[in-house]
This record gives sequence, C-alpha cells and structure tokens, in this order.
Amino acid sequence: MKRRVIVVGGDHHNTLWLVRCLGMADYAPYVIIHTKEACSFVARSRYAAQSECLEIRSDEDLLNALFRLRQDLPTPILCASDEAMAIIDRNADLLKADFFFFTMEKGPSINYWMQKEHLMAAAAKAGFRVPRSWCFRNYDDYRAALPELVFPCLIKPERSCDGSKSDFHICQDKVGLSERLTQLFTRGMTGVIVSEYLKPDTEYTLLGVRLPNARRLVLPGMVHKILRCNREDNLGMIIYGCLQADIPSDVLDKVNRMFSEVPYGGLFSFDFIEKDGELIFLEINFRADGNTFMALRGGVNMPLLWVNDVLGKETAHLPATIGKAVYALLEFPYLKNRRTWNVFRVLREWLRADVFSIWSRRDPMPLLYKFIYALKH
Repeated sequence: MKRRVIVVGGDHHNTLWLVRCLGMADYAPYVIIHTKEACSFVARSRYAAQSECLEIRSDEDLLNALFRLRQDLPTPILCASDEAMAIIDRNADLLKADFFFFTMEKGPSINYWMQKEHLMAAAAKAGFRVPRSWCFRNYDDYRAALPELVFPCLIKPERSCDGSKSDFHICQDKVGLSERLTQLFTRGMTGVIVSEYLKPDTEYTLLGVRLPNARRLVLPGMVHKILRCNREDNLGMIIYGCLQADIPSDVLDKVNRMFSEVPYGGLFSFDFIEKDGELIFLEINFRADGNTFMALRGGVNMPLLWVNDVLGKETAHLPATIGKAVYALLEFPYLKNRRTWNVFRVLREWLRADVFSIWSRRDPMPLLYKFIYALKH
C-alpha cells in the first residue's frame, strides 16, 4: 500500500505539481485545496489519491481536516501556500506527534521570519543587498518615517499570508501612499512594508530544498524570468522563463550564511531582481515554489527529496542538479499577460517550452477542466 502524503495549497499550479511530483514517485497524495469553490482543477489530477476542497476561515478548519487524516505512522505534510504554512507553524506543538512538516532547528518560528522586516535584516547580515524598507503598523510609524521615504515606492503586506497580490501597489508620491495605507489599515491589516521601488532589468528565482536529516542543501538552479507580469496586482509573476543550473558563487556563499541565521528545513525559493548588473534580494518563500515543476522536468524531484529525508530514507542516489536548461511557459498567465503579439516570437516560445505549468501528456484532465471552467466563467 502506498504511503500517504498530505499536500495543502490553493487551487493553483504549484499545488498541482506537488501532487504530481509525489504521485509519480509512488506516494499517495491526499490534497487539501483551500478554496471557496466546490470543485478544483487540481483535484482532477490522476495522481491525487484523494482530495477535498476546504474554505479555511480559521486555524481550526485546517487542523480538524488534518486530525481526521492521522495514521499510526507520522504523515508528511507539504505546503503550497503561505496561509497553510502560517497555520501549521502556529500549531506545531499540536501536530508534531502525528505529522512531519517543515522545521526550524533553533530560534524564532516561521511566522517570525515571514515578517519581511526580520527577513530583510537577516538577508543584509548575510551580505545581500536589500531595498531600503520601512515597516508601518500604524499611522504614527508612517509619520515618523515620512522624511526618509523615497518615491516611487512599493507597498505590500508585511507577511504574504496576511494579504494577496492585489494588496501590492506602486505609489508615486505621499498622497498615493497615504491613500493605500488608509485602505489597508481600515481593512484591519496589522503591518505593511514600504520599500523603494527599483524597476528591475530582470528577475530571478533560486529554487531549493534543505534536508533536515541529511543536513544537505539542494539547489537545482536559478529561474531566469524571461517574460513576467508587470501589473501591480501580480508584479514579477513569471509567464515564460528558463531554469539554469549555474548559480553565481557569491550567491551560494550568501545563501549558506542566510541559512546559518535562518536554520529552516524544507522547500523554499529566493526571489531576486537584477538592477545595473547587481542582484538584489527580495524575499524567501518558505514553501513549495510555483516553479518547482521546472526542476522536476530537469530531473530533480525536490518534494520527493524532502519526503524521503523526513521518512528516514536514503536521498544520496536521487538527482540534485538539473542536466540541462529547462524552458517553461505558464499557459493561462501567458495568454492573459503577453504584451507583444509577434506571431513568430510567440510560436518560438511555445515550441521551445520543455514543460507547461498545467498541461501534462500523462495527466491531461487538470488543463481540460480549467479550460472548460474558463469558458463558462
């Protein structure tokens, strides 16, 4: 009988690929999709052994679902959303006897490091250049920092799990920033980050997994975001990119120093922008990244590495670096956000893609369901 693994995430392609990564490796993924919808395209995957759609309005909603899935042996949990990570972290003491999940070897919890103020300070200590940033929890904080602020600036929730992409805005002046702060504080948001907005020349995401038992850091490569969404409500989202094995040596050194400060174990990704030839740190996502599927296409199954490690299985024989560059295309974001419709360029990008964010020849139903749903709505 296949060993159960729990996958928790939204109805998005990163959740789908967690299910595929584990289902292809002879585990039995039970997927909890937190959504208000009654049905899910992720649940249509042939690799989802079981699934349920769950609207998570409080910690108890997710905890009750997890406790129903307890077994005699501890069950691994992988997260594809910040919300799920935050809930599991807050309730780690209740869950640790029955489940394996991400770890923090010492010091503050994941919820502490999800606060960008703390994360930026740790990144600067590790040697990364970081944008000038200010954390506001009330209007007094804003008024005190007003003489130092630079414009344009980017405003976003202090923790990703406390808001959504629609809460990200570029403010050109004090009037626009004040209006956005009023909107967010009126909604009850307890913390926002305001950073100098540096328009990137390009953007990168470093994919990785830290194995707590093997005490090994696996970095398959960096994703070069060749095309990305520039809308304020989804800044930096990749729509076409290339995963390459080459990682600058100075980045590797700083990543290692970062994990000495933030001793996290699990799946993660680093986001960077490049400006005038220099890489600038943006954030760490302490969860499965939406680009995990690119590493799988390159031969590195990061979720499998982590699951095998926490279950005490050997991981040294599994690939840890991609064999060649992998080009990827996100079908629906591409159709929605592609700006230059040069027919030859578009055809070249689609034909050059090695992997797509939803389509898989071995698992076609998720794309068919999502396409039909899009037509109806």
